[in-house]
Amino acid sequence: MKKIIFLLVTIFFLAGCKKNNDPVNLSSEKNISGVTFRAIDNPSLTTDVAAIISLDSVNVQLPQGISLNGLVPSISFSGQSISPANHTAQNFNNPVTYIITAEDGTTKNYSFMIAGHWHVIRDSVYDTPGYVNAGGHPTPGVYTGTASDYWDFYTTGTLDVHENGNVFTGINYLILPNNKLSVAGLDIYYDPAAIETLTFNAANFSWAKTLSNGERYFRRIYLSK
Repeated sequence: MKKIIFLLVTIFFLAGCKKNNDPVNLSSEKNISGVTFRAIDNPSLTTDVAAIISLDSVNVQLPQGISLNGLVPSISFSGQSISPANHTAQNFNNPVTYIITAEDGTTKNYSFMIAGHWHVIRDSVYDTPGYVNAGGHPTPGVYTGTASDYWDFYTTGTLDVHENGNVFTGINYLILPNNKLSVAGLDIYYDPAAIETLTFNAANFSWAKTLSNGERYFRRIYLSK
């Protein structure tokens, strides 16, 4: 493996010689609706690469070997302003946080991206009565991570896991549009994970599986940077 700020119009309505002094309703809208790294802005790319927005995280898978330093994103957003400025080069080797400011002054942060080195805080597994623990599922219980445990997400769409004495490398992962995390291998045993938290320095994913008899099997992992 290896957890964007983006006028104020005042209208006076006249009724005879009387002004309407009702206050202007300022919008609180502040969202990013799309992010694309365009080839025309990024000479290292041969085609445009679109990102997926999930909760407050913007995730993009770039071709292997592409330098993350100096990439220029094109960001579609709703709000009054964005910071850092849109269409400007950034170093995405480390997470970059964009702040969207609404007309009413409220803000929302978006972080690029899931890629990075995440420490394992806790990994819990539990099932419900009647579930047969088979097929490679971890034994139910709570595992507390140690200093040597981590998940490395790479921008190339692969994941390395070092946890509880186990090492898995080159695992494919994909951020799905519906706030889900698909991890090849794990998806054999679980449905895609729900992204419960994904911020600059914290991530929380949960998996679930429903058997033919209706019983459920759950797993939740807490990561931090």
